[in-house]
Amino acid sequence: MRTSTDTLLLEKYAILFANLATNYNGLNSTDSAFYYVKKAISCARKHENLFALSNSLAIASELYVKAGQPKFSEPLLKEVVAIRKQIGDPFYTASDLAQLGYYYAHYGQPEKGIAVCNEGIELAKKYKLGTKLFFLYESLADNYKAMGNTAEYARVMEDIIGLKDSVYASNSSDALADLNAKYELQKKENTIIQQHFDLVQKTYWMYGIAALLLFGGLLWYINYKNNKRKQEQKMALALMEEKRIAEKAILVAQELERKRIAADLHDNLGAYAAAISSNVDYISLVNENGSSNKAYEELKSNSQAIVSQLNDTIWVLTKEVLALTAISDRLKVFIMRLQNSYPAVQIDVKEDIQTDGLLAPMQAFHLFKILQEAIINSLKHSNCDTITITIQSNLEWRITIEDNGSGLPDTPKPTTGGNGVYNMKNRSKAAGWSIEWETNKPGGTKVVIAATTN
Repeated sequence: MRTSTDTLLLEKYAILFANLATNYNGLNSTDSAFYYVKKAISCARKHENLFALSNSLAIASELYVKAGQPKFSEPLLKEVVAIRKQIGDPFYTASDLAQLGYYYAHYGQPEKGIAVCNEGIELAKKYKLGTKLFFLYESLADNYKAMGNTAEYARVMEDIIGLKDSVYASNSSDALADLNAKYELQKKENTIIQQHFDLVQKTYWMYGIAALLLFGGLLWYINYKNNKRKQEQKMALALMEEKRIAEKAILVAQELERKRIAADLHDNLGAYAAAISSNVDYISLVNENGSSNKAYEELKSNSQAIVSQLNDTIWVLTKEVLALTAISDRLKVFIMRLQNSYPAVQIDVKEDIQTDGLLAPMQAFHLFKILQEAIINSLKHSNCDTITITIQSNLEWRITIEDNGSGLPDTPKPTTGGNGVYNMKNRSKAAGWSIEWETNKPGGTKVVIAATTN
């Protein structure tokens, strides 16, 4: 935008505003994204720039879905498809038909979705757009699934598998042909080299013998160096193997010690803690007015906390690795215990786990304690009535704890705080993660924990 002050020139390049809208959407700046995409659509219509118009409409459709207004998305997607057909671009037409099919699958119109997907599939087959067939078949499968037609859903999934197999076979065939061509070329080059060598040998036999002797000496030297290098490699490998065996022995010893500690905690400390908690229930301390003695209540609460903390510690120590799903399940149990004390607060756990991450025992312990502390902070200090924990994992994992309470006091990130915040930071740093506090919109606080080195 800064390269020119010519308004007409900028309007003709309406795609510039569409790109700005896309980037503001990536920054979650919804208002700015809508402002620029509407400007892009207006300029594209004014100057009849069909390419920019179709792209801008597609971006606007995505923004409406993201903003929770999907009803405005359908007419935009239909217009995009119509413009693509007008331009005569089968590649983008097939792509937009697949996108329209996804829309119908997720917003209760699978019959329409099936129709547009089949139209796209015919177009892709006609113009041999193999890469678009994957998206079209997946969109078609989603629509059959949304309709509840399991037989057709299964058939389409088989078509997708067959398509992948055919693409793989085609790629393998091309690779083999390429390899054969390279082999034949190398074979011809070797023949030419051999013929040239024979000619030189016949013409200059004295020089050939000298060259042969020199070549033999060179081969001997290379062989000598190779043997020496192999010996060095063997020694290095032997040292590495020795180091690996030593490290494995240390790990085995650590694992045995960890299990021994867990067993001792369970058999000794755990038994005494459970006994204390059980015995406290039989103590009846009542003052003169007949009300519960504060010391008794405190003793009961502390004994239950000891048992709970011990159970959490033993749960971690007895595992070699812990999955995010296991930590999520343990967190749900913890929330159930809290719910009786905070009946007015709704606590939800949402999972979007594509790849279940695995954590070492100590990392799992740190993560569980951080989540506990974040939930307790919201319950005690935010005056909220809703807490949402979202666990996401694909190649990397990310967890957010959001409440709709009073929010952060002054700054967007707490620079100081009690032992709870201090411990959360230290645990995150020790595990190699990042932890951030953000102001939640429209109100409340959001804590974000994300893997950085894992």
